[in-house]
Amino acid sequence: MAPKKSAYLEICNLAAGSTLSRKKRLTTKAANATAKGEKRPVVGTYRGFEISALKSTWGSEGFRFAVKGSGDQEYLPDNMFYGFDESMSLSGWFQRLDNFLESGFEKIFANQKYIAEQDMVELATVQSALGQDFPQKAELALTRENYDAIMRELLRMQQDDKYVSTWEPKKTAEQAPSCEVINFQSRMVS
Repeated sequence: MAPKKSAYLEICNLAAGSTLSRKKRLTTKAANATAKGEKRPVVGTYRGFEISALKSTWGSEGFRFAVKGSGDQEYLPDNMFYGFDESMSLSGWFQRLDNFLESGFEKIFANQKYIAEQDMVELATVQSALGQDFPQKAELALTRENYDAIMRELLRMQQDDKYVSTWEPKKTAEQAPSCEVINFQSRMVS
């Protein structure tokens, strides 16, 4: 299906020796429409897909084309970006668009399928963990108990300058001593 005549002329104007100001005018029109919440200017329809232009700063300043599918699905093909200083040919533009329509959707579908599979694996992991106790529940409870005891000891030390704490942290049966007391004075070199 050939693009509409007006869209064809718009693309021809962009491609055939268009000036930098003409390219910027089109993208400024698109940027203003987007900022106002309006629909972006449609360049035309190609193979049943609506093509619109928008300003882009992808890598460098320029413009790109969006391909709108059924419903409100919109795709921003990587190969449909043009820098303002880049030359643009009509045949090259159609070739890029054809390349996207032939293989771009397969890449998007494969990527979305991969993401969906990863989400399903994550969902299965979460569902299997629901209703089970936290594996380190006892260690967490002990840590909280030790924290509370430390806070009580610090409060006592603040309230009584002569208080010397003899508190030692509680440990689980599996825990080995966490550190070894070292006499630094005996190891000092004179």
